[in-house]
Amino acid sequence: MFKVMKCKKLLMSSAILFILLINCFGCTSDLSKKEFTIGVMQYSEAESLSDCYKGLVYGLAERGYIDEDNINIIFKTAAGDISASATIADYLVSYNCDLIFSITTVNSLIIKQKTNSIPIVMLPVTDPEYSGLVQSNEQPGENMTGMSDESPISSQIELLQKLIPDVKAIGILYCASESNAYYQAEKFMKALDQVGIKYVNSPIAQIDEVKLTIDYLSSRVNALYIPPDNVMVSSAALVSSAAIDAGLPIISTYGMVHGGALASFGADYYELGKSAAEMALRILVDGENPGDISIGYQAEKTMKIVINEKTANQLEINIPDEILKNAIVVK
Repeated sequence: MFKVMKCKKLLMSSAILFILLINCFGCTSDLSKKEFTIGVMQYSEAESLSDCYKGLVYGLAERGYIDEDNINIIFKTAAGDISASATIADYLVSYNCDLIFSITTVNSLIIKQKTNSIPIVMLPVTDPEYSGLVQSNEQPGENMTGMSDESPISSQIELLQKLIPDVKAIGILYCASESNAYYQAEKFMKALDQVGIKYVNSPIAQIDEVKLTIDYLSSRVNALYIPPDNVMVSSAALVSSAAIDAGLPIISTYGMVHGGALASFGADYYELGKSAAEMALRILVDGENPGDISIGYQAEKTMKIVINEKTANQLEINIPDEILKNAIVVK
């Protein structure tokens, strides 16, 4: 039902090896002798989520905490199956991990129901307070904290207008059951009202409705906006292909662009993982209470524009040089 993948199979970069060599020669600061056991539950193998995991592994190693050396990482992915996520949560709780990373809102909601004692660091959760995971983003309370992937709406709209100068109407497409997506879609629609761009709000109940919905929108809008949505990201290639066939560019998230959406401006998920690792060490090493650690946000100046070059060519969209020079280009 779910696949177990040790992090050494995913991340054996020269940087990690270099850090390990430094530790062997005793050049790092003294570390706790305790071997922590850290559980990681990842919802799917979407690139953005995998980057979160790689970032947190690197962030731990950067501080001298390396799997099968002085910590033990138990990594499991649910492959997009909610029932598998529940099984993974039960397993990690029964293993009595010292801390659990929950990657995605879905996994965070599940693990919240399973333990109120094991520290949880969640990512990327757009608004944990809105999703009912914490008492407040400033003072989470209980045993949870983490990193948000919330992106500035105004910058996303500005990017869209530069890429599609004649945009008149935008379709807002997301899975209705995704609280993150609903929250961000509401903010996006309010921002569109302020700049005078029309929109068609089009939540779907399940991914099978995507093609019909996009076909419906194709005669009504000039572009699509897909907010952070794990269901959509897990089916990014399917969604993007349907949009390209309909002649509609998609502005969305990092993970969606890697699956075929046109562009995104937002969080760097690898960096979110590194920041989550720092939070974990504040809890494990420094003894801080996760409920006292505010939800973290990536600074806008460190966020990335990502452009899918192949999609731009298919849609015959010319990407301005001012965007390309600062963008990550997916070939």
